[in-house]
Amino acid sequence: MGLTAGLVAPRVDASVKAGLLELAGFAARQGGWSTRQAAATLGLDHVRVLRWQARAVLGRLDDAKPGPEIALHALLPWEREAIVKIAEEWLEIDRSHRKLAHRGSRLE
Repeated sequence: MGLTAGLVAPRVDASVKAGLLELAGFAARQGGWSTRQAAATLGLDHVRVLRWQARAVLGRLDDAKPGPEIALHALLPWEREAIVKIAEEWLEIDRSHRKLAHRGSRLE
């Protein structure tokens, strides 16, 4: 089908990155190759190798978890407290989110 990501997959483990960086470094030290030549031979984008090198110095070759730590639409602490308060006040009714939302919308 022709759907290929090249020689190196878009996401690889830190150990694979370290190995590829070692190969690129060896080619530069022993063979006199530039980082660009070594990256091209390994099937990597030059900028990708530079980015990995910068992260390797910091000891952060592992991929970070995608997305923000806290969702933008997450409930704020005061919103949580208000929901719990209403749920505790209305013990006699069904605690389903639909019932709470319906009764809560009529508070004001």
